[in-house]
Amino acid sequence: RFYSGCCVNECEKLLRTFEEHIGAPEASTERVLELVQQLESPTVAAPRTLPTSLTERVKAIAASHGGRVPLHGRLFAQWLHHAFPRECPYPHLAGTTAPVRGPVWQEQTGIQFMANTSEMQGHIDQCVLSRGMSGDVPAGANSHFEVPWVHEEDLQVHGDGGHRQAAELVRSVVATCRIVAMVAVSTSVGAALIWTAAGSSRKLSGANPKSSAGWLV
Repeated sequence: RFYSGCCVNECEKLLRTFEEHIGAPEASTERVLELVQQLESPTVAAPRTLPTSLTERVKAIAASHGGRVPLHGRLFAQWLHHAFPRECPYPHLAGTTAPVRGPVWQEQTGIQFMANTSEMQGHIDQCVLSRGMSGDVPAGANSHFEVPWVHEEDLQVHGDGGHRQAAELVRSVVATCRIVAMVAVSTSVGAALIWTAAGSSRKLSGANPKSSAGWLV
């Protein structure tokens, strides 16, 4: 598909399914594989058996992150691209691409940015011949089809150190809030006691003037 403007990213719906079922920013390889094999899209039927190449790739992602698969990293996005190639776009490395609109690209390169059905089928046939494939990506568990892969990660929070820093920040904020709350309660109680004591003192000094005069006599 080619777009000249904003469009819905169909991969976001798939990722949202992972988020809802896992309820955490990372998951085990077993859980990821279980979900994706049961997850269907407009172009991918389910249930299905993933090729060995994809199962090995997700294990490699987990191995890079202490045995867990981060759901919001570049590597998992790349893996989803191969699991759902028509829904999930390939995540290019940051700073390696400079997207432009079709007409601008055509002006810069002199190549038509739109292709007809025959031209698109020609690219598909050429890819099939160059890879020695007979059709779609094989779905058998024992397939050794090698997917293009760049093992470079890009996370918003990097590794366990980042998670620890975030956790420490949360704990620090909570501790500060507790201290502020304790101080506020103590101040309120102290003020109430002072106010009560002052009121009692006023009553004792002003409510019975005769009694005070008796002491003077």
